[in-house]
Amino acid sequence: METKQLLVRKNKYWLSEIAELYFNYQIDYSVYSYGQDSHQVGDGYDLMVLNKQTIPYYVLVLGNPEPHNSLFLPFIEDEEESRLLTSKADFVLFYDIGGEKVHVADLPLLKETIEYQYTKGDWKEYPTVRKLVQSTGIQVELNSEYLKFVNTYKLRQDISEKAKKIYDFRVSRLPLYETKVLPISRVQGYDKYSS
Repeated sequence: METKQLLVRKNKYWLSEIAELYFNYQIDYSVYSYGQDSHQVGDGYDLMVLNKQTIPYYVLVLGNPEPHNSLFLPFIEDEEESRLLTSKADFVLFYDIGGEKVHVADLPLLKETIEYQYTKGDWKEYPTVRKLVQSTGIQVELNSEYLKFVNTYKLRQDISEKAKKIYDFRVSRLPLYETKVLPISRVQGYDKYSS
């Protein structure tokens, strides 16, 4: 059986490239990735995905830094409310940065869970965590009873290797004076990571 060559349109948002690989090559959905000037980005959409019945879904794409046994839920990004909390997307895809898995969740349900658990539930005692320079939120164990609706998928080996190459290439293009990590969300000034 011949496999399709993994081609991805270069996008200024590196995580959209990886999500596009997953949707297009692993589960064979059609994908449209929004560029930085698209008004859909303002609504918190990074991708429009058409399933096999050609039903469109809007997807927010975020990175999940280590540890990969938990999910980082950002509340503040670049001193503003996180796109996770403001997005109008149907789903959110978290990519385990440097790992081999993606996590997909129903975004409205995840936002309801966050709102309740962080204000009245078990997560209100969780300490806030700062990831990289721009993101503050909480780490929630993936096996948490409150995240049962989050589905985890292992990337095919060729897709995982390509995702790591995308990350490594983008990091190699960063100026020498900068920290050699990429943002985990589409944040202000993210276009400097597009080289």
